[in-house]
Amino acid sequence: LNIVQQPLSAMAGENLNIGTNAPPQVRVVDRYGNPVLVGPYSITATVDPTATIFGPTVQTNNSVDGTATFTNMSIRKAGDYEMAFTPAGAGLEVTNSQGFTISANTNSARVSILTQPSNSKAGSPVTPNPVLLVQDQFNNVVTNQSLEASLLQDSNSASYATNSTTNLVTGTNGQATFSNLLINQA
Repeated sequence: LNIVQQPLSAMAGENLNIGTNAPPQVRVVDRYGNPVLVGPYSITATVDPTATIFGPTVQTNNSVDGTATFTNMSIRKAGDYEMAFTPAGAGLEVTNSQGFTISANTNSARVSILTQPSNSKAGSPVTPNPVLLVQDQFNNVVTNQSLEASLLQDSNSASYATNSTTNLVTGTNGQATFSNLLINQA
């Protein structure tokens, strides 16, 4: 097999052929690199390390030049991968792609609270510091995401806060700490 179009990096859940990315494509060739026009051969795509591929993973090289095109495939787990193309047929070998990256889908990011703020005395810093986690819809952590966090006043109290709005950036673990939080009055 000869890889005509390598799989390219994408965001989790998006088709590997999104935007200007061409879909992964392989061609059955002989040992001299000439297209093999007999067949057709079924070719299966898998990824290493193991992750589920959504969409068609088995294609047949029915085209005139012996190619098989893998359209509408997506991977939901962020990570670095290689794709293996395995032909069904005697004498044909598995071919591995170059590496590509599936990143967290920042288009579907959501924030959750890992560490809740606790009751604090007026004029004292809130401890522990609230910690936020940013993930995409597939539970991949979103890194280097800018967000603004605000402490909102409870509708049943007259309390308010200073330093209650801050710009945060998530780290490599998708977490951002809401620090320097101070409640002015009870």
